[in-house]
Amino acid sequence: MSAVMKTWQQLLPVSEQYALPPKLITQELAEQAGVASDLDREELQAATLFNHFAHGAAAAAVYGALARGAHANVTTGVAFGGGVWAVSYLGWLPLLGMRAAATREPAGRNAMMLAAHLVFGGMLGATVARMQGD
Repeated sequence: MSAVMKTWQQLLPVSEQYALPPKLITQELAEQAGVASDLDREELQAATLFNHFAHGAAAAAVYGALARGAHANVTTGVAFGGGVWAVSYLGWLPLLGMRAAATREPAGRNAMMLAAHLVFGGMLGATVARMQGD
């Protein structure tokens, strides 16, 4: 997922190559917690990686629970990944003031983030299917 975002980001117009959402969200969380000025570049990077992987792990746990007793596969994983993107970037992130809604982002940035989430979901579906023995 991160590789998709980093690669695609380089293909966007220069005006759209600003920081990726995981970093922007972590910066916002740090500001809301009143610790943004205490973080150096390396600490912000570490917090960003931790937050992004923790969010992915939580989403994966939800998918795993939903797939229990069902047939997990790439298709259901891709659908789940798209749902995670929609619920996050059209729902709870704007609601909590951590990001503007996806409708306010450039189309290329939305395509990048949606594609990354679809890759995440597809890999998740394939992994869970393999773990289930399907």
